[in-house]
Parts: sequence; C-alpha cells; structure tokens
Amino acid sequence: MVHDDLDMETGQLKIRKKGSSGGHRGIESIIENLGTREFIRVKIGIGREEGVPAEEYVLRKFGRGQIPLIKDAIVRASDAIAMILRHGADKAMNTFN
Repeated sequence: MVHDDLDMETGQLKIRKKGSSGGHRGIESIIENLGTREFIRVKIGIGREEGVPAEEYVLRKFGRGQIPLIKDAIVRASDAIAMILRHGADKAMNTFN
C-alpha cells in the first residue's frame, strides 16, 4: 500500500509493516476490509498547511516548490517497493526510513 501522509514533510518517505490509520480514511477502510492492521505501507509525506482543513488540502494541486520533492519521493517509493518485493520489508525499512 502506498499512500500520502499529512503529518510528514513533503517528499519524506517512510515504510511501516503495520500500524493504525492515523486518521487516513482510505487506510481505515483497508484495515476494516482486511480485518487487520498488519500490512506494509509506503508513506509519502505531503506536508500540511496551517489553517487549511485536511479534506481541502489533500485535494489541492502541489505547489511549484513541492513538485520536485514529490517526483523524487515517487522514484524512491518505487525503489522501496522493488526492494520490499526482492528482499523484504525490514531491509527496505533500514534503507529508506
């Protein structure tokens, strides 16, 4: 599962093997449907803008300064997924977290 995270700086990458939804509605739905919190997540930080509701912020286009950070994060996330598939989540976590 690859998803955005408001509570991480734009472009930051983090891999987790399990955890809560952290208020992310999409992740809440996956946890509910799978019946477990134990699945690998590759999280990409999108930052947060003070005073803007989360529901509004996540639907906005990225700002000019955020675009290179997000593009780089997508490449790193792709590399992380390949490592997870080849060598397991622990190795990917040690490399990318």
